[in-house]
Amino acid sequence: VNKIVVAVNANTHILGRTYRPRYELAEEPARQLITWVDYHFKWDPAEYGQVTKINIDPKRVWKPDILLYNSADEKFDATYPTNVVIDHTGLMTYVPPGMFRSTCKIDITWFPFDTQVCKLKFGSWTYDGGTVDLRFQVQQ
Repeated sequence: VNKIVVAVNANTHILGRTYRPRYELAEEPARQLITWVDYHFKWDPAEYGQVTKINIDPKRVWKPDILLYNSADEKFDATYPTNVVIDHTGLMTYVPPGMFRSTCKIDITWFPFDTQVCKLKFGSWTYDGGTVDLRFQVQQ
């Protein structure tokens, strides 16, 4: 049996941040950029009217189940499902926006001169590193 490892690039672009010190929560509106290659979706544009990209409902294709492990959101997955863009090389691009609410130890001892560091811990919920090779990058 040949094992297939899918390389997944996952970037999270934080658009802002709000702290809720009383509840030790951080809220970050963000968008994720998740890409991977699925060669089952590779085609020759010359055979299909020069079509090089298609958009498809995310329920119709495999996509990595990347979730925020330290989520404080009642829905757990706080992203909005958008279409997956597939190009003729098999490159899959999924860009779900979301409002991430995470647990965060907040220290306001030196307010208003304090600095808060809140870590977002993302990962696959069902796949291990031997099946899905996640490569993360956070942008602010």
